Amino acid sequence: MPVSRQEASEALEDFKREYTGLSQIKYVLLENKKDFHDHYGTKAERAVQAWAGKLGAYSRSTRTIALALAAHDDKSEIAATLAHEGIGHSGINTFSGAEKRGLIDALIESKKHPGALRDSYWKAVEDAYPHLGKSEQAEEIFSLMAETIHARGGGQYNAKAFDHAWQKSVVEQSEPLQAWGLAQVVEHVAHGLRENTRQHQIFPTSDTDQFRLATPQEKMAAISSHLNQGNFSDRERSIILERIQNNARYADNTAQPKASELER
Repeated sequence: MPVSRQEASEALEDFKREYTGLSQIKYVLLENKKDFHDHYGTKAERAVQAWAGKLGAYSRSTRTIALALAAHDDKSEIAATLAHEGIGHSGINTFSGAEKRGLIDALIESKKHPGALRDSYWKAVEDAYPHLGKSEQAEEIFSLMAETIHARGGGQYNAKAFDHAWQKSVVEQSEPLQAWGLAQVVEHVAHGLRENTRQHQIFPTSDTDQFRLATPQEKMAAISSHLNQGNFSDRERSIILERIQNNARYADNTAQPKASELER
């Protein structure tokens, strides 16, 4: 039996109270034709068809999370979808554009290495979303991890573990990102949304333009910023920057002609 509107509303209010940093997000409950008409207007009929089999959706351009009540059986499923869309697809945009690009790159790189990200998360996402580009699939992995993070509750965030995973796998690119590291990155986002200390930094004007690659200058500026904030000696900082620059030059030489265009 589908979750009732009252149960869905209760789960939504619980989520909003916990993640005060998502106060600017709009929420829509889709239960009947009137709900679809109120939200989609003249496109309501087409929207009903498009929603077949879907649990929820996040509109990046309008920052709206919509939930299909008929697809959920209870409040826990509503909570999981809210975490997927809110902490995941919305929360990842609390990174800067260059930071998000680095994280997406690290997730794509993780597909080459043994471990849960490759063998479980990537497999699940590629099976569920075969039509998406690698960048969008990587964001789905981030959002899938957000469900796990929310389900196990707060108090799991380890700032040192996050710093290690972020510096080694995203900034330095010296270690492949593993599931535990991604979990801490998502915990970092969730913690900031609970404490209302994270704000959106990416504001796409459409739902397909947030995967544009950062320029080399933007990426290096973001990396330099992280290094400046860390406890690195001048020699360590120089070695890291040189390694990243060499990696970038190699990538430029081997890239496909359309590597700088949108994934979708």
